Amino acid sequence: MAVFALVERLGPLIEKEVSLLLESKNEVENLTGKLKKIQEVLKDAERIGVTDSKVKNWLKELQDVSHEMDDLLDEWQTANLQLQIEGSDEVSNPWGKAISFIQPIYLCFKHFVERREFNLKIRGLIGKLDFIVQGKDEFGFLPSEFNGVQIVSIVGTGGVGKTTLAQLAFNDPEVEEHFELRTWICVSDPFEETKIAKSVLEAVGEGSSNASKLEMLLRSVKNSVSKKRFLIVLDDVWTEDRERWETLKNSLQGAPGSRILVTTRSDQVVRVIGTDTCIPLGQLSEEDCWSLLSKIAFVRRSEEEREKLEDIGKKIALKCKGLPLAAKTMGSLLCLKDTVGEWLNVLESPLWQLEEATVQLFSHLYLSYNDLSPVLKRCFSSCVIYPKDTLIRLDELIRIWMAHGYLGSSGNVDHMQRMGLELFKNLEMRSFFQELEKDKYDESKISCKMHDIMHDFVTYLSKDECCLILCGGVDITNCDIGKVRTFCARNVSQEGLLLNLFSRLKCVRVLIASDCTLDLRA
Repeated sequence: MAVFALVERLGPLIEKEVSLLLESKNEVENLTGKLKKIQEVLKDAERIGVTDSKVKNWLKELQDVSHEMDDLLDEWQTANLQLQIEGSDEVSNPWGKAISFIQPIYLCFKHFVERREFNLKIRGLIGKLDFIVQGKDEFGFLPSEFNGVQIVSIVGTGGVGKTTLAQLAFNDPEVEEHFELRTWICVSDPFEETKIAKSVLEAVGEGSSNASKLEMLLRSVKNSVSKKRFLIVLDDVWTEDRERWETLKNSLQGAPGSRILVTTRSDQVVRVIGTDTCIPLGQLSEEDCWSLLSKIAFVRRSEEEREKLEDIGKKIALKCKGLPLAAKTMGSLLCLKDTVGEWLNVLESPLWQLEEATVQLFSHLYLSYNDLSPVLKRCFSSCVIYPKDTLIRLDELIRIWMAHGYLGSSGNVDHMQRMGLELFKNLEMRSFFQELEKDKYDESKISCKMHDIMHDFVTYLSKDECCLILCGGVDITNCDIGKVRTFCARNVSQEGLLLNLFSRLKCVRVLIASDCTLDLRA
């Protein structure tokens, strides 16, 4: 019998039977109170006991005591039943009619002796239970009222709108009011529990934790969110490692009504994380896909132009396969094409026919990318240095373009910055960037992000670029360091780098380091 079910069964039996054994009502209440305290945390204990050997041993001790108490109550019930049988008229009187008055005295004495024996055994079990209750407090289990955080998964192919839907929910005013804590974390691949734990702690207001061990971080997370009703969005989850997920999930137990919202492209992930509610997103209908594409492609076009281009546009929309990102990207490309011939070139492009699986995924992006000028292609490719869901600041991006020489070599910084701004606007107009935020007083102060599919695309394009990106511990022994032109390091210590690394970066044009302890003289 599972520990939870066993303890749950003992509750009513204690109320009914043990009250006959113990000498005072207070002792009955004391015993039932101890069992209720244990029952409150058993769900959390059994979940943690899967991976924690100390908790597993604690549960074994509790199970042993529970079985002893269960057996003892069975004995007591059997003894009571036997006493009733012996005292009934249907049973022959062993003393004869002459001395029948002795029977009730005997039975009373027998009941008294048995009651004392059972009383002593029960008190011994209460002593064991006291010890177990003390152990419960050491582990810091969460009461059942704080368990049961619901996991909602939005699943669908890349570019179908999972993140957009999650953002709509996350930013809804009623949702903001309902949850005490809300935080958005881009997970992606690889799955880093440490990064997620630190993000949660920062959202709670505890700043970036100095703890390096995952166990300590997760304990801090558990203590910080246990009494808060939270909404945590984990965007773009890929891990199918159940054990790693459970380790993180066990720390994310909040007040009633808490939710974890996950977006993923994998049905397997949905199963691994123990989803309570799954929201599968399918592709757009042909009509909706065309509606989205045409709203962008037909901006500022006359009715006559629309009639000429509509049939071609609908055929292009079919090639978008119901993906909102593809429809939006194609709409942005066609918005810049004015003639029927230009639209036909897009429709009949050989890029739609590419068979390589990776390229097929990016076919609509390739069409838009190939329409860029050489300098715009280089500017876009340089964005590979930013991790997924990172806020890209235009002023920094333009300085990177300047360092690479993409904005000319006139030496006129103001002119190059204006040129950089125009190039950025061109890329943004073609939907290469999203979530723009502008300073109303200074148009150069712009920040944006890149869709995760777009990031996958730029990573694919840049696989042969002379760019070295380090995040945590990365093996770079096979890298031709002498040809690296962009060096980007995040969360890297000097011990994790090659000896004399920086002196060997002979061709580097851009060097970015954040959250690192580096000696640039090395």
